[in-house]
Amino acid sequence: MCKIFIADDNNFFGEMLKYHLPLNPDYEVLLFSNTKNCISTPYKYPDIICTDFRLPDIQDGELFKQIKAI
Repeated sequence: MCKIFIADDNNFFGEMLKYHLPLNPDYEVLLFSNTKNCISTPYKYPDIICTDFRLPDIQDGELFKQIKAI
């Protein structure tokens, strides 16, 4: 099972990915509207992170560093 985190403040884009990606039964997708929820989720170790680089609550690329540190 491939775990995919989507962190995007654009609700339309995030929902579109969340709908289409699980059409493959090997994908499990979690959608987050902000980085705080993404980092604090008890469900850790995503295989793929799909994110907007310009999220309002974190600097560019900082989300990757914080998830990697966990």
